[in-house]
Amino acid sequence: LRPLLLEKVKVDTQLVMLFTPVKDCKRVYQLFKQVCTVERPCITQVVRSETMRKKTSIVAIVTRIIMQISAKFLGPLWHIDLHTSLTPMMNEPCMLVGIDTAVAKETRRAVLGFVCSLDSASSQYFSKAVPLDADQFDISGVSSERGDQRYSDQSHTTPPMTAVSGSTPSTSSSKERRAANVARAIKECMKEALLYFGDSNDGILPTRVVVYRASVPMNDMREVGALEVKAVQDAFSETSAAEWDDDATIARPTLYCPRLTYILCTQNVQTRFFLPMDAQSSPQTTSSQASGGSTSSGHFRGLRNPVSGTVVDTSVTGIGAVTGGTYDFYLINQHVSRGSASPTHYTVAYDDTGYPVEAIQTLTYKLAFLYYNFPGGIRLPAPAQYAKKLAHLMGTAVFQAPHPRLKETLFYL
Repeated sequence: LRPLLLEKVKVDTQLVMLFTPVKDCKRVYQLFKQVCTVERPCITQVVRSETMRKKTSIVAIVTRIIMQISAKFLGPLWHIDLHTSLTPMMNEPCMLVGIDTAVAKETRRAVLGFVCSLDSASSQYFSKAVPLDADQFDISGVSSERGDQRYSDQSHTTPPMTAVSGSTPSTSSSKERRAANVARAIKECMKEALLYFGDSNDGILPTRVVVYRASVPMNDMREVGALEVKAVQDAFSETSAAEWDDDATIARPTLYCPRLTYILCTQNVQTRFFLPMDAQSSPQTTSSQASGGSTSSGHFRGLRNPVSGTVVDTSVTGIGAVTGGTYDFYLINQHVSRGSASPTHYTVAYDDTGYPVEAIQTLTYKLAFLYYNFPGGIRLPAPAQYAKKLAHLMGTAVFQAPHPRLKETLFYL
């Protein structure tokens, strides 16, 4: 396969599709992704042949595949109005950032995924992946999921990857070294992201930066939050900026210090919320299979799931004070028709914007609908989900930095 790809894929090739005859083609998938991500950079799509044989749903399948390919080229597929009074930070030059660390449990390969928006609509992205030392990671606290694979590219694993950092640390220093390595990687990624943002916006740098950091273990939030916030601020201070004089003729060097919001996102929470049934509820949803059990409509005896967009920021919150965060909240992004709705917990580790809490909550909710690999709300804001997908692909299939040509695409969807 590799010689064939090297021969056929040219510098002007935009898309290569691979149809796999069997479900499990790990080595073929990895080799295909490695060549087309590093050596012959182009957008790729892997489709299982068995998927295309499902004639009863072929229209939906083909539609989904076409949407995914379009998303990889940064379509974008749809927009959501972010420039409203409810999200005032988006009325200024604002960069939205997603960060995640992923570890393949079988191979102990660790990667940091970093993505940031480049435009005001949050539809164009810069992406960067950095390998980390997996031996420093508690794999129970970082992302290892495969994601939605019904129609999308497969994800696979291979033998261990060479770590970037030094020797394996002792147990006592593992967390400190892990956090320090991640913080250093975030700093370098942020500096490069600011350059790309400036190049995409006529030299204008963001005055607001909102970071969504996923996969932080609850016990490490205080240390991780403090280290990574400082790393981002150091990246700001090392970035060159300029301001024009009153006549717009001379640009003077100036200190670059944008406002920062740093949010830690936690998906793996056991908390669930329910509302009492009301008179407007459908009669069939009031029945229950058993006391306390759920029905096929996602309702419990006398209870129902909260609607999409529900925020819980009182009574059961307050963990932010424990973890060192400014404040915290739960947010339900999805409409759930079966079972119970799973909220995502957000801890705002740092915020000097002065915007009301509702503005951060509204922005977070809207971004859950800007993930182009799914036509609906997801459990994480789109930048964080993109970072999760990037880290997972690079850590389980590619194992090398992607070609610079792909940095402004969503090739990892």
